[in-house]
Amino acid sequence: MDYRDIEVFLEISKTHNITKAAENLFLSQSSVSHRLKRLEQELGAQLVARQRGMRSLEFTPRGEAFVPLAKRWMEIYRETEICM
Repeated sequence: MDYRDIEVFLEISKTHNITKAAENLFLSQSSVSHRLKRLEQELGAQLVARQRGMRSLEFTPRGEAFVPLAKRWMEIYRETEICM
């Protein structure tokens, strides 16, 4: 699992918007969408319900359940980086 994919997912969880998440992370919208899709493929579950014309994203039940896990994963990753 790539920390950048987790970082993107967590930013989406804050903003509920791919465009805003991309702006906040200084990435293109397509990069954010690609990272989210890659994370979903790796986990084997859809995390975000995509609907055209919706300004705010809705998370699937699995997406909601993954948010606290992603936060803990990121904390452990950062702690590991400090120790190295």
